[in-house]
Amino acid sequence: MKRIVFRVEGNNKVGMGHTFTPLRIADKIKDEIEVLFVMSSESKLGMNVVKDRGYNVKEVDFDDIKSQIELIKEYNPNVVFNDLLYANKAYMELLKENNIFIINMEHSQETDTRNIANVVINSLYPGSRKEYYYGPKYALLSDSYKNLPKRILNKENKRIFVCFGGSDLNSLTLKTVNALKDSNLELDIVMVPNFKYKNELEKINSDYENVNLHEGLSDLSKLMLNADVGIVSGGYTSFECAATGLPILVLAQNELEDNRNKLFVEFGTSVYLGLGTKILEEELRNEVNKLNSDYNLREKMNKKGQELVDGKGLDRVVDIVKRNFNE
Repeated sequence: MKRIVFRVEGNNKVGMGHTFTPLRIADKIKDEIEVLFVMSSESKLGMNVVKDRGYNVKEVDFDDIKSQIELIKEYNPNVVFNDLLYANKAYMELLKENNIFIINMEHSQETDTRNIANVVINSLYPGSRKEYYYGPKYALLSDSYKNLPKRILNKENKRIFVCFGGSDLNSLTLKTVNALKDSNLELDIVMVPNFKYKNELEKINSDYENVNLHEGLSDLSKLMLNADVGIVSGGYTSFECAATGLPILVLAQNELEDNRNKLFVEFGTSVYLGLGTKILEEELRNEVNKLNSDYNLREKMNKKGQELVDGKGLDRVVDIVKRNFNE
C-alpha cells in the first residue's frame, strides 16, 4: 500500500490549523493510502487530536532533525507532506538527499525552502516556481463550505460570530465580549477545549442573555451562516467566513497574522483593524457600529467572499497529492 507522512505541529504557540488542515487531507485518502503523522513533543495537544481521529502518530524531538529523517526513512513513504509554520532547511535538504518526494504547505510570502520541495501549496502568497499552487482556491476548508447558498444580507445586524482560533493567547475573545456584551447584539462565542479564559466567559454568559458560548464544535459553518457579521483573528477562519459570505472585522494575534491580514484585506472580504492587543474595547465597539450602519460595504464583502472562496480547495489539494502518487 502507498504511504504518506504528514509532518505537522499543533499547540498553543503555533495554533491548531497546522493539525486540522492535514487531517482533512488524511480523511480523504486514508482508504487508499497508509497515513502516519509525525509531530514533536511540543505538540501534545495536536497529537491528542490526531489520535482521537484514529491515526498513528510518532513523537519526535523538534530540534533533532536526524532522528526525524531516520524515522521517516524507516517508514518509507511515497510522499512527505509538511505543514509547518517554518520548515527547517536542514530537514528539507536531508529529505531531498534521500530522494523523498516533498509537498510543502506554506504560510509565508518568502521561505528558504521553497525551491527544495517538489510541490508547494500557498493559499495566500503568489510565487513563480513550477508546481506552485497559490491563492484562496487552495484553502483547505472542510466539505461543509462547499456548494453553499448565496447569502441574503439582513439590513440590520442582529448576530455576531466571534472566533479567535484554537489558542487565543492575547484574550481577544474576552476583549470582544466585554466590548459588546451591553449591546443589543446576540454574540456567538466559539471556545476550544482548555480555553484560557473559560471561567471569565462562563461568568459573563451567566450574567448576559445575549452571550452564547459554543464549545467543542467541529463545524462552524452553521454559526457563520446564522450570523450577520464576524469578528475573527484571520487565518483559515477568514477563508471560511468568505465562503459563507460573512462580512468580517479582523484583529490579528501577532505580527505574522498582521502581514497575512494586510494581504487578505485586498481581496475585499474584510475590514482589518490591526493587532488586537492595540485595539481598545471602545474602538472595537465603534468599528462594529460603523460596519453595522454600512449596508453597501457589507454587501460588497459578502459578494466578494463567495466569489473568492468556493470551498473546493481541499478537493484540489487532494487531487494534487494523489496525482503525485500516480506519477
